Amino acid sequence: MVAIDDATVAASGCLNAGQDPVPAGVGDHYFVRKVSESLTYSDAEAEALEAWILERARALVEHRHFRWLADHVAEALERDGELDEEYFVNEVERAELRYRNQIPDSQPRRST
Repeated sequence: MVAIDDATVAASGCLNAGQDPVPAGVGDHYFVRKVSESLTYSDAEAEALEAWILERARALVEHRHFRWLADHVAEALERDGELDEEYFVNEVERAELRYRNQIPDSQPRRST
């Protein structure tokens, strides 16, 4: 679901920045909480979904692919001072190419 993916990205951003993604009622955590509440029928279910989103975000941030992309973007930001949207997308694409060239694809591609 798009909302869960968006909430995961928000939580991942907090974690990657070294911030606790669960301070009550502020910023990205508020977004994660609202997504969880909007998709569930009880407080217990919302808390369980929120915990799952946060665990999913932790797994994402710890993955070597994410680390590679985040480190590359951080280097570009440090080098250039700021990244507008187009430049950010360019840097992520460059990092993705470098990552794929360095680590062979473990899954054979399907021919179409």
